Amino acid sequence: MAILAERLVKMDLGIELGKWNYQQLQQEQMQRAATIAPIARLFFGQQATAYPQSIRTEKENLFVLESSNYQISFNSTTQSLTVARTNEKLTLIRLTLASNQIETARGITNEDIARWQQIQTAIDSTIRQSTDRGIEL
Repeated sequence: MAILAERLVKMDLGIELGKWNYQQLQQEQMQRAATIAPIARLFFGQQATAYPQSIRTEKENLFVLESSNYQISFNSTTQSLTVARTNEKLTLIRLTLASNQIETARGITNEDIARWQQIQTAIDSTIRQSTDRGIEL
């Protein structure tokens, strides 16, 4: 299908498309996942501690935190954390907590990075306010 689409673009628009570099794309996804994964892990832990009612139990071993943009799931059996967009079924990131290894990284956009950086800023602000008041999270 990709070859047919490439030929169609070339014939209709007269544009020569560059070669796909899967390794480069996968490396970019892993870099994006490496930026988001620690924030998602921290955010899930913070919410589970401060607002345990925000975490729903889907199965005996599956705990889910859902916001307007993302769903974070923690599987206590496999000790893994997954991040997906709320409106999609596709797993963006799967992180094995025991080894802190990113197993899956796909479909992550620059918009995702920007949103997670905003979440990081909010977390930092909350931690700073708690430290100023002498409250431990």
